[in-house]
Amino acid sequence: MQVLIVDDNLADAQLIEHFLNEKDVSIESVVFDGGQVFLDHLDSCDDSDLPDLVVLDLEMPGIDGIEVLKSMRAEERTATIPVVVYSGNVDENKMKMTYRYCANSYVVKSLEGAKQIAEYWTETNHVIRRK
Repeated sequence: MQVLIVDDNLADAQLIEHFLNEKDVSIESVVFDGGQVFLDHLDSCDDSDLPDLVVLDLEMPGIDGIEVLKSMRAEERTATIPVVVYSGNVDENKMKMTYRYCANSYVVKSLEGAKQIAEYWTETNHVIRRK
């Protein structure tokens, strides 16, 4: 399972990675520190190299998480990639906006939130593997 984490806060990204790596499954995680770097990566990927899951922060310099989500959903080849928004932002309007652009889930940043993302996406949910 390939998980791409888009977060400008390395400690938050490493927390997600930690809990993903604790699971007894084959996880490849890659961290991107900004929206533009991530979108450039997606543009350069072959369809077979697209991720199985994206964990996306909202508050980033430059292109923020909402813009990343809008861009992903506007492209046919990335429109169905599951996206979990993992953000410290608890503004209800921001949350509604992420769902408007088809986020699969919204999790508030916390130790427990990171753990729940790893558990749900590796043990409960059935992700369609792209490789």
